[in-house]
Amino acid sequence: VAGVIGSGQMRGMADIGGTPHGASRLSDLLQLLGVHRSTDLVRAMELPVPLRRLHEGDMLFHEGTEPEAIYVVRSGTFKTFSTAADGYEQVMGFAGRSEVLGFDALGSGAHPTAALALEESSVYSVLVRDLFTLGQRVPAFEKAMAMAIVTAKAKAEAEAKAKAKGTAMATAKAKAVLLAAAAAGHL
Repeated sequence: VAGVIGSGQMRGMADIGGTPHGASRLSDLLQLLGVHRSTDLVRAMELPVPLRRLHEGDMLFHEGTEPEAIYVVRSGTFKTFSTAADGYEQVMGFAGRSEVLGFDALGSGAHPTAALALEESSVYSVLVRDLFTLGQRVPAFEKAMAMAIVTAKAKAEAEAKAKAKGTAMATAKAKAVLLAAAAAGHL
């Protein structure tokens, strides 16, 4: 079962990184997202951000559920997918270190996909209710998250285009095989 490590829980540094007592800070998340200015990091040093650990096969979030957080992958790999009524699973993409998951649910109020940990993984969980406040208190956070989300959207669009092209090519090949079989009198 996935766990959430907050500032009140203790774990060793080797387990999750961050501060000596295992609590993750906004400054850790900002460094992961490429913010290295000391003034931004000092401002973010005292703000806790929950770190969620997942085992292989654990769900980060389920399709159709209300978003509780936006997640930034600290370690590991995730698969995002949607499931049709007949149970067919369509893989939408993969996410690794420093990539953002769950942002696409903010506008609609529900996750359009599910996210599954493919290996031992951890994510920073930025609670939806805290997004605005964190952005006001640490402007570098707002900028870093905006850049990460733009990057994630561009990656998702590129993956969708590649899948559409692959589907079109597969359809054309299947059509050619069927036409050839029909012409040869095998159908």
